[in-house]
Amino acid sequence: MNYVNYIQHLIYKPDTCHRRYDFDLQYVGERVKQIGKVALSFIGLYRPMGSAMSIGMNVVRVAAALHEALDKQQDDWRLSAVALVKCIVAGFALVATLSNFASGLFLITGIDVVQSGGVAGQLLLEKEYKKAVDELLQTLGSALYLGFMATGALEVMVAFAALQVVISLYQARSEFAENHFLEAGAKIAMALVRANQAHGYVQQIRKRDAYLQMQKMRTVFERLLKGKDVQHLIRHPLASLQEKIEQNQVVLFDAEGNEMQFGSHFHGNGGPLVKGENLIFRTKIVDGKEVLELDFKINHAFREHIDEVLRQLRQINGKQMNDLLAFSGSHIQGISIENGCFANGIQDFYQQDAGKAHRINLNGLGCIFIGASEHHANLYDRVVVQIDANRSLYELHEMLSIVDLDRAICISTRDDIERLKMGHLFRTFFPREATPFERTEEFFNLSLEDLKTKMIETVPEMESIFSTYYHKMKAEQVFNGRVRYRIDGLAQAAYEQGARALTAAITGAYSDAELFSRIASLLRIGMLAVEVRDENGLNTPGLGNTYYTGGADSVYTQLITEKNCRDNMDFNELHYHSKVRLLISLKALETGTYQYHTDNWGSRVYDDNLPWWWIGEEYRSRESILEFIRAEQNSLQLNSGNEVMLKERVAPSFFTGLVVANEQTKRSLIDYLASVGLISEGRILNVDVERFIQVGSHASEELFQENLLGSKNGSL
Repeated sequence: MNYVNYIQHLIYKPDTCHRRYDFDLQYVGERVKQIGKVALSFIGLYRPMGSAMSIGMNVVRVAAALHEALDKQQDDWRLSAVALVKCIVAGFALVATLSNFASGLFLITGIDVVQSGGVAGQLLLEKEYKKAVDELLQTLGSALYLGFMATGALEVMVAFAALQVVISLYQARSEFAENHFLEAGAKIAMALVRANQAHGYVQQIRKRDAYLQMQKMRTVFERLLKGKDVQHLIRHPLASLQEKIEQNQVVLFDAEGNEMQFGSHFHGNGGPLVKGENLIFRTKIVDGKEVLELDFKINHAFREHIDEVLRQLRQINGKQMNDLLAFSGSHIQGISIENGCFANGIQDFYQQDAGKAHRINLNGLGCIFIGASEHHANLYDRVVVQIDANRSLYELHEMLSIVDLDRAICISTRDDIERLKMGHLFRTFFPREATPFERTEEFFNLSLEDLKTKMIETVPEMESIFSTYYHKMKAEQVFNGRVRYRIDGLAQAAYEQGARALTAAITGAYSDAELFSRIASLLRIGMLAVEVRDENGLNTPGLGNTYYTGGADSVYTQLITEKNCRDNMDFNELHYHSKVRLLISLKALETGTYQYHTDNWGSRVYDDNLPWWWIGEEYRSRESILEFIRAEQNSLQLNSGNEVMLKERVAPSFFTGLVVANEQTKRSLIDYLASVGLISEGRILNVDVERFIQVGSHASEELFQENLLGSKNGSL
């Protein structure tokens, strides 16, 4: 099916129908054939009628070939075999035409070229030179028509139409010689029609060439042609798109066993263009119609270019755009850009325009949403593509090409992956230097060796960081198929600097039943950033529900240090409280974090346009995780609002325990978790239940003993 989709995508659709009607009518009387050829040729000039008639003629051809193959008077079995092959080929062409008219037309025209060439050769052998010339001209005409479908070159259609003029006049001469004046007149009329078509194609070429003299037109036209250039995708892992999406579907279940879908994730795509080189596909119903949705984010270095692409598209009016689409043979039937919003209904308490997006309507295929609110860090770089559910990877590529985002579905190279890991390492240990650098094109254009050299020149300590950690970085799945790279050994370094655990209050529940249900869901699904919940239509409350500060794509946790344990810190001294508190392994730090000493709402605000009331820490001036831990450990006073932001999801495998306020709550919680199947043979997430759920109200080394440097529990 992949190869069928590939061929269908490459074929150009001519605006006029052409076929060898004499091959369809070869089993009728000669006079009927002559009249039928003339009548059908004129009817076929009207595209809708020609398309329907082409399907009908395929049926006639199958029936005729089948009749010939089964003819009992056939005295040569080889002729019957040939007729049977013709029947099978005609049947295949009929099926192809019904599923995709252009591919069926391409196939039947190719068959006509082969058959016509064979007939011409036979006539030459029989020294029927006059008939042979006519047949050779017909063969060349069909070949030119086939050539246009393969290349889309208007010059080929000029040659085709001109040749049809010659053929019609040549045939008219023969008809006159045989006193077939009606047929001769029809041939002359057809010659005039074809001459007019040739003139029309010449005019189109002149218009096209005039358009291409203008830079804005030429740029858009080149992107349209690039959309048809899909050879590099023929062996792409996502070539069988629907099948792969179904295979990679992430489905998890909450406390009550309700199914929760998180899309299909694919890593290693997009190279430098796509953040994290991760794509998400999901199916959904939009306006009563099933669509396939592609969701990803682009790196900051490329975002400004997309605005320029949209500006160019807006400069071209509707008629000009339709001409460019026709010249390029695009499957897109029209393009318009309007103000829209992301379809998942993003709400932001502080900024009501959080979901604002440019909506690019690509008639016939779908639409693309690109973030339009520059002040929303999570959304400005976001791209959502909605395409009809039955479309192929090649048509998705065509949609992305129009906004110069086709690289998003290209396979990342080994160098792309290594660059991603190097950037992650630099950002983790030296965020103040790394953040502005990775927003430049230089970061993505330097060779790996030069990139490493640049990082070390900027921060000499990076040389030891590379030698200590780079070779130990491992792929960590956020969801099945969605990857971040874990810095193995960072948890040990964090412990040595004084870190003892990460913790999170379980907020938003106002009864034990609601609280216990939420805990059970966390133990099955993990902690989800509000953006992940929004993208997947999960209306569950939680911290971080403002997109304005940029923390919506992260999970909020707090750091517990050795000093907090030594001071026997009361958990109620932290900003966020709950009857049950979640403990998280230091291993979670290895997936990458950003952090603040104050309750900074997970700020990702980067530019100088900070609101007048902003008094928090700045993202571009933030400390590295080890600097942060040292400062917290050495602080004379408790930073009760400290926050450590973990990207997208904290899987249950990172959970090391629950701390409850009293023994009664512990027993009630154990009973509930057992009732929903989360306790098996006295263990939760492979940890003894009595150890996993502890009673406590103050930080202590004993409380976090399981949390220190042990392996993650269970599997992702």
